[in-house]
Amino acid sequence: MGTRITAQSQSAQIRVLVLLSVILLVGLWMRSDGLSRFHHIRSVQTRSGHPVARLVEANQAHLTKLHSEQSRTLKDARNEYHRRYHRQPPLGFDTWFRLAREHDFVLIDEFDTFMESLEPFFGVPPNVLQHRLQAAFELEPDRFGMIKFEDGSVNMSEGVTGLFKRLMPHREWAEYIPYNVTLLVNDWDEPMVSVPFPEVTKAKEAAQKSGMGWPKDSSATSYSPFDFSFIETGKQNGWAATSQACSIESPSRQLSCSLPSVEDPLNFVTDVKSSRDVCQNCDLLATHGLLVSPGNMHIAHSLTPIWSASKPSHFNDILYPSAYYVGARDNYDSDFDNAWEEKESNFYWTGSSTGGWATSRTWNHMQRQRMVLKTNNLSEPIQLLKEVSNREWQPYLTTMDEVADHFSTRITNIVQCTDEACQTQKEIFGIPEEHHDDPQEAAYRHKFVLDIDGNGFSGRFYRLLQSRSVVVKQTIFSEWHDDRLIPWVHYVPLSTLYAELPELARFLATTEEGLRISERIARESTDWHDKALRDIDLQLVWLRMILEFGRLMNPEMHT
Repeated sequence: MGTRITAQSQSAQIRVLVLLSVILLVGLWMRSDGLSRFHHIRSVQTRSGHPVARLVEANQAHLTKLHSEQSRTLKDARNEYHRRYHRQPPLGFDTWFRLAREHDFVLIDEFDTFMESLEPFFGVPPNVLQHRLQAAFELEPDRFGMIKFEDGSVNMSEGVTGLFKRLMPHREWAEYIPYNVTLLVNDWDEPMVSVPFPEVTKAKEAAQKSGMGWPKDSSATSYSPFDFSFIETGKQNGWAATSQACSIESPSRQLSCSLPSVEDPLNFVTDVKSSRDVCQNCDLLATHGLLVSPGNMHIAHSLTPIWSASKPSHFNDILYPSAYYVGARDNYDSDFDNAWEEKESNFYWTGSSTGGWATSRTWNHMQRQRMVLKTNNLSEPIQLLKEVSNREWQPYLTTMDEVADHFSTRITNIVQCTDEACQTQKEIFGIPEEHHDDPQEAAYRHKFVLDIDGNGFSGRFYRLLQSRSVVVKQTIFSEWHDDRLIPWVHYVPLSTLYAELPELARFLATTEEGLRISERIARESTDWHDKALRDIDLQLVWLRMILEFGRLMNPEMHT
């Protein structure tokens, strides 16, 4: 168990007015006198079973339906592609489909998350995109790897790692790429493209009009090929630097932002995409390091075809499968992973304080520190559920002390902070002068492993899915796999507010029904990892993505 922390979180102030308003509201939300109003919460009405059990059942049915609807023939796949994206598939699609079928690629139609990240770029002339791509590389060469597909061959810059090369389509597959195209791959944690809402809207409208893409000679447009630069926003307010990516009418851009009422029932994540929509969920502005104060982030405010492994909803990077996952899962050894029945029935997490640049005013708004503070503060007011009949669950107010024995969480190293903030955190989290990280296999002794955002996506995710434990995942980042990893089936989603975390622990770790559900999720996540996240799957994903991007950059081949 981690050291119990009873110190109250310091009050915080952020100079940007909109964020200051949100922090004030969050402070009111977290006050214990507000939480005492849980005594008046209306009960959670359920048709049958605990709310978590219902979510598991619904999402298992969704996955079954998803499987049944996948294309079985090339004709079906081409028709489904046109239905979804309102254009014909790119050149090379037929060969890709054949390869995918030969290698038992699952959920063969599910590329919506990637295609959504690509869509605005169809509204910008390819010559403008090419200029911005080259300008980005020249401005920040150390941040990128450049990959060129040309006349059936592949060339990679020095910035492309060996693990990344492992995910590239097989050399013999290069001949299946009919386009000459260059990819600019961001290998840093943070995403890099956040474009004002009006410009993205304009680009999407142009994409709908352009159909298959712009003509080869598209110089006579309203876009200037020279409107490109990076803005350095590290150690500054991340929301202030990116807020214009949200509509001016969105909740997060209002001076007063409505938080969930304490009289509402306890909420579990029912829609992952909606729950992490930065424009619609203003509570994220004061509870995640990337939005409070990123450690190292350079942003382009024009649509620039930069590929990144993850991004929040108000960023416009093109998503790709990270090679980091491959390296991390290589370190998994099943011999060190306990059988389910031998694991401790608690929620485990240890790690460093990455996630943003912390000051004395902001450190306790970072996602990792907040989670550890919450789960170790025995007097923390929390809400749990109790069954008052076989059809009704009643919330009640208690403290973290009631479920604390089912958490083992701690910060093992303090990084990315001012001297004052570093010292404060070392004292509060009890960090010795010579810190020691837990070995990776320590996580496998626990039935539940928390996966919390760092500066970007958590590179532990695939390795933890591979294990025999249940992954309980908090993230605000979209990734390429979002269509293929189903919440409540392959992992348990967790909000960034963590309000539901104590009840998740109570139900999943202590009740017969919860443990039965958890064992199934642990088993299905391992099976799904081995079926859907193989190296060959990621290579096929890359091939498909290259074909899509190649068509975007070579529209004349489709006219």
